[in-house]
Amino acid sequence: MGQPRALKGLVVLGAWLLFSLEPLSGRLLIARFGGAFHVWVTALLFFQVALVLGYLYAHALAPRLGRWHLGVLCLAALTLPPSLPDGATDPSPAAVLRALALHLGPLAVLLSTTSVLAQRAAWRPGERAPYALYALSNAGSLAALLVDPLVLGPALGLSAQARLWTAGFGLYLLLAAGSLWRLPQEPPKSLPEQAFLYGYCTLLSALLSVLLAGVTSQLTLDVGHVPLLWTLPLALFLLAFVLSFAERPGLGAVERLWPYVALVDLYLALGGDLGSALAQGVGLLVAFFVVALALARELYRVRPEGDRLTGYYVTLAVGGALGGAFAALAAPWLFPGLWERPLATLAALMVVGWARRGAVRAWLRSAERGALIVTAALPAVIALRLYLGHRGAGPEPSARARSPYGVYQVLERTEGGVPLRELVSGTTRHGRQRPGSAEPLSYYHRSGPLGEVVARLQAPAGARRIAVIGLGVGASASYAARGDAVDFYELDPTVEALARAHFTFLRASEGRVTVVTGDARHTLGAVGPSRYDLVLVDAFAGDAIPTHLITREAIALEASRVAPGGALLFHASNRFHDLRPVLGAAARSLGMTALWKQHLQGLSPGEDPSRYVVVLGPGEDRAPWSAHGWAPCDASMAPWTDDHADPIALLVRQRLH
Repeated sequence: MGQPRALKGLVVLGAWLLFSLEPLSGRLLIARFGGAFHVWVTALLFFQVALVLGYLYAHALAPRLGRWHLGVLCLAALTLPPSLPDGATDPSPAAVLRALALHLGPLAVLLSTTSVLAQRAAWRPGERAPYALYALSNAGSLAALLVDPLVLGPALGLSAQARLWTAGFGLYLLLAAGSLWRLPQEPPKSLPEQAFLYGYCTLLSALLSVLLAGVTSQLTLDVGHVPLLWTLPLALFLLAFVLSFAERPGLGAVERLWPYVALVDLYLALGGDLGSALAQGVGLLVAFFVVALALARELYRVRPEGDRLTGYYVTLAVGGALGGAFAALAAPWLFPGLWERPLATLAALMVVGWARRGAVRAWLRSAERGALIVTAALPAVIALRLYLGHRGAGPEPSARARSPYGVYQVLERTEGGVPLRELVSGTTRHGRQRPGSAEPLSYYHRSGPLGEVVARLQAPAGARRIAVIGLGVGASASYAARGDAVDFYELDPTVEALARAHFTFLRASEGRVTVVTGDARHTLGAVGPSRYDLVLVDAFAGDAIPTHLITREAIALEASRVAPGGALLFHASNRFHDLRPVLGAAARSLGMTALWKQHLQGLSPGEDPSRYVVVLGPGEDRAPWSAHGWAPCDASMAPWTDDHADPIALLVRQRLH
């Protein structure tokens, strides 16, 4: 059954607007409330709850309103353009949720109804439910996922994106007026007889949500914080729904083969190694896509008739919210590692197998001997491979811990005959220590740029005040003499616990050491100006860029906390981004100067190559720095601001140069 173009356009545009609202709100949040975990969890919870409320509205209220739903849409337009309050000083979950609900809530809830209401408007008794419109909605979401970060984000700032989004919502209202004018006005049907079906769909949707979160975390841990890597699992997740609900043939092989792929997915989730980071990443994505496609196909297979489709979508939204909440809130505290993903894969095999037990029994009776042998042997081969790989993996970590920010391990290694203890998260090293010694190593050794900058401070030893954004193992505390004060600003309390329990830098420091937990844009902003002789920004863990800490506004804040004669220093070692042009441009825009120096050669065991950038105040003489090898940073690019930052353009710039 073909659908009017206006209705299809409404579905695509509604999905695009909803999906682009999420990253837009994220950028608004981080500049105003910081990047602490509760900010992101609250934002995730907000959009998941908005989806549930939107589907409940489409199920229970919109059918009673009929065309009056268009009036509700016009009322939501009064909250445009999408924005959050400026100057937020309270980053609590309640404040974040209140700001999101008041400023973005009506838009998010009503946009989430688009696909469901369009299907309800298009369906007529006796006809097939137009589930292809749900596939079209996911296609719109997929397009927004790809175009927004790659095209609109780099080209436009936040304010320009908000204006464009507002124009898009105006077009949405016009399409809605033409497409939903004849929205059926009748109460929804009761659902008790469908309880088992809805419970099954809720569980499958929850498992899909857990798998999406799990594979994203696994990719980050195994491959690294590669720019935009997180978008790949989400794109495949959306593509799985596009293919499953588009009513296209040719996916029967997925239903037959996905249990075998799920076993391979279990192998990878339990630590199976494919030999290289690229192979590991591709394997994770392929296995996840096949399993997600199979579960989406199962959701499509059990779809109800058109008179019950609104209740069906409520179950999908509830399941997604429950799975997302479990992955974000419960799993980091329940499991020391990323166990939720293999558990979700195993649960998917069991749940679908039980629901289709009749088909499974029929296959067992009719399957060829070879297929039965492969089915029985594959789990045994995978288990053996995991066992052998575990035996040859070297010594076990001396400690493991997990938080919402990462999975951490304390490892004992030997380099150049020197025993070392280090804190790692996936492919990222957060610091090292030689047992029995409080001498700083890794990127913080005394012969590197950090040691030089500390030695150049005008304040005498015993009276120095140092701020460090990012704790790691606390190696910077070794630079404090008796009477000095070192304040660490650390986002993750788990890192502090590991640094105190397994490394001695904090307790062995001669200075007075304080650790302040929370996002530095707020915690450092709460202290008075001109307080520190050195502010060290060392928050580039995992080679991801904490953009909100190196924008023009952030650097202005950090520089304002430096006392006269002090220094603002950035640890800029990064595998993927050369941050010198970013820092140089921001410094230039503030009337300051950025100089850089790196230490790559002549490293002793335990020392890592490092690059630092120092930002000098207006009028400060750079000649003494230049005499010691500090060179000016390229400042020719536009500075990053809270309104506009473009990591993709930075990558392109680096490749061209």
